[in-house]
Amino acid sequence: KAANKIRSFEGGDTIYEIDLDEDGVKEELSFKLVYDKDDYYSYLVTVNGETVTIADELYDIYDAYVQIADIDVTDGYMDLWFYGIGTSDILGYAALYQYQNGELVELHRMEPEEVDERFFLGNGVLHKVKGDGRFFVKMESAFWVDDLIGNHYDLIPMKLEDGEVSFVKTKTYTIANIYNEKNQITLAPGMTEFYKKPSEDAKIAFVGRRWEKVRPIKIRRSEGTLYVKFKSENGKSGWLCVDDYDMGPFTDLIWVG
Repeated sequence: KAANKIRSFEGGDTIYEIDLDEDGVKEELSFKLVYDKDDYYSYLVTVNGETVTIADELYDIYDAYVQIADIDVTDGYMDLWFYGIGTSDILGYAALYQYQNGELVELHRMEPEEVDERFFLGNGVLHKVKGDGRFFVKMESAFWVDDLIGNHYDLIPMKLEDGEVSFVKTKTYTIANIYNEKNQITLAPGMTEFYKKPSEDAKIAFVGRRWEKVRPIKIRRSEGTLYVKFKSENGKSGWLCVDDYDMGPFTDLIWVG
């Protein structure tokens, strides 16, 4: 199997046959959300006829999914990323499990965490796995820069090592996409200067012309300041500082409320 392959499955009454503990024998897996009361749900997972509740009192979460991948090919287990989605496609639950010695074992549950005043870790879905323990989780608006690019989805690096999951600190993060159809925003009338490096002293990389489309591709955190890297339609790229900024450069900021 490909080490970087992520397979996705939808919850309900379907029983999936998957070798979860890599012993050559397929397990029978099913999972679903069960209504409790007052819009609260429990998340039930059944493996080989044994049912466990992996989460309860989940509010406004209706649809259950799992992504299965081999995050670390050396540990002898497949990894199961269970998550739940509610109203307006809001991700309300996400957790990483393995099936070890006949039991589901929780390795990590995503919880809201404030990294700093501009950076929040929340729930997310698996986006990419490396096979050596490194993986990326796609989160909605992990960085608070909505005044600049609207709702966006950031890739957050994480690592699984010896059964423990940790957030990998770095300065530059990839933007997976923004919340509009073409993943681009339009430059306003006039000219916009983009810089070669995320620095106040950097030289100009290119000048965007009016009505040109640009796509945000990276976010850089440097000493508390945020920079966003954009790529133009003709392949040129450059940085803008979020903090030295007004709404002028763009005409179609994306707001979702």
